[in-house]
Amino acid sequence: MRRSTLGTLNIGNQNRQIVRERKTSLGTRPSIGGRRPSSSGRASLANPRSSRPSSQYGRENCAQMKDTRPLSDRGYQQKMIRYLMEFLTDFNYPHQISMRILSAPSMKEFCNIFQFLYKYIKGDTQKTTALESKPADEIPKIFKMLGYPFSISKSNLQSVGSPHAWPIILGALCWLIELIRLGLSVGHDIEGHVMFPEDNYGAGVEYQDDGPQPEDKFFFSYLDKGYAAFMAGQELDELGEYDNEFVQNIRSRNAAMLDGMEDLVKENMVLEEELNALESDSSRLQKLSERKTTLISDREKFINYVGDLGKHKKQLEDVNNQLTEELQGLKMEEEAAMQENSMLQNTLNNQELSAADVERMKHEKRELQKTVEQLEKNRDYFDQQIWEKEMQYAKNHEESEKHIREYNEMARKLKLVPPTAENAKGFDFEMHFNPHSLRPDQGALTDFKGTIKPALLRLRQQISEKSRAVKSQVVTEEETCDQISDMVADKQEEVAALEMKLQTLDKDLEWKKEIMAKEYQKSSGTAQGLEECVQQMRAKVLKCEEAEEQQKEELKVLKLRAEGNKVKLESEKEEYSTFILKACQVIKEHKILIQVNVNRF
Repeated sequence: MRRSTLGTLNIGNQNRQIVRERKTSLGTRPSIGGRRPSSSGRASLANPRSSRPSSQYGRENCAQMKDTRPLSDRGYQQKMIRYLMEFLTDFNYPHQISMRILSAPSMKEFCNIFQFLYKYIKGDTQKTTALESKPADEIPKIFKMLGYPFSISKSNLQSVGSPHAWPIILGALCWLIELIRLGLSVGHDIEGHVMFPEDNYGAGVEYQDDGPQPEDKFFFSYLDKGYAAFMAGQELDELGEYDNEFVQNIRSRNAAMLDGMEDLVKENMVLEEELNALESDSSRLQKLSERKTTLISDREKFINYVGDLGKHKKQLEDVNNQLTEELQGLKMEEEAAMQENSMLQNTLNNQELSAADVERMKHEKRELQKTVEQLEKNRDYFDQQIWEKEMQYAKNHEESEKHIREYNEMARKLKLVPPTAENAKGFDFEMHFNPHSLRPDQGALTDFKGTIKPALLRLRQQISEKSRAVKSQVVTEEETCDQISDMVADKQEEVAALEMKLQTLDKDLEWKKEIMAKEYQKSSGTAQGLEECVQQMRAKVLKCEEAEEQQKEELKVLKLRAEGNKVKLESEKEEYSTFILKACQVIKEHKILIQVNVNRF
């Protein structure tokens, strides 16, 4: 049964701690007849991957490797494309896929393929927002996290379908597929791959002393069953059957070793007797030593000779294979030539040809062969020209993208991009460049001439009209300020007249007070009326003073407002003038650049 995901693979360039000392009893190989592991040495049930670092994907501080794969070779690229398409087809890729799409995919198609592959590693079917919004930033980080030994630049991802960038990214995708296939194959039996090595007893396989041993699997099963029985309620003295089963498993595994030990003991005794007999005869021992030296020398010579014969045999086999392939090809060519000869013979037998016709046909054949050779040369020449033009085309596209990015950055500084910007007024001034478009009306130049340039001209006209309106408003404000100044002067004259009148009234009041003081006893009613009149006059004077202060404050506020408006209008006028000059300069430079690029093609 195939697993759908691998879970989260922890195989990147991360800090891993290699556990050299196994503190659990799983790593201690129990002796056959000796002591049992103590209860303090319980087997840890934690994830064993923490003590088994992966050595396949490099180390943390390794130097940058050089990619030795022939990524620029067309045949190798087709092989990688078929490998990628086979994987996507086998695993039910949900989007449309074909060899043509995989030859030069768009950014959207590449993101769909990468997310489909990445879900087998991450194990999360939901799409990542950061991966969707900024794939050129996130994808290199993911490859670096997974331990991809080669670098992937951001510029390659921005022009993913170009001839110089796609082979690099295609090689990274094939590496990712190999990683996924490895994870899927390991995931079928993770316990056998991670915890315990394969039991190759008798095959000459050696295991590390500080690593897991094949018999640890028996001990792990013994602990598992015993612990489960203990948790189920059995007592410790009732677990003897598990001890017997464990001992029986160890004995059955080592039965052949025990039998072999008895044979080795007997053979050792025989060899010791022969050794004693040989040691007693010193002259024979010396002869045998010399013979041994001679045999060792002959053995080395024979080994070298056998090695040379093996190399020679391999060379002969390679030559034989090549000759066999050539012979098969020649046989096929012979059969084809014989068939063609028979067909031509039948045609010749059925036709009445003269010697002149035969000579003419031979001459035409030679001419046609020359024409075919010339056409093949022309085809190779045109293929080379097409390749050079494609590279030049890709370079020009990169330059065009660079200038369009500079234009968009300048428009963003001038608050023209995005459409919600202050000066955009809902219009999209951003230039969009689609190098893979086959329609001329979708190019950047047509878009600029048809939409952006008229919009910029309208914006310049609006700014000019607004500037004239602001100037007119400034003139109006200045006239209003002059009128207010005249009104203030008139009010000041009125206030001075009222002050003179007030002084006169004060003198009259004093005089009338004196008269009224003398005549108070006689006409108290008249005095009360005069007092009321005086109060009214004082109230009028106070009102005049308050009106004068209010008019002074209003005059001061109007002056400050007029000065502020004047400064603001001057600043806006200078900003609009600078903006218009910069925009015109950028448009002029971009127009010249586009015309130069158009003339090149």
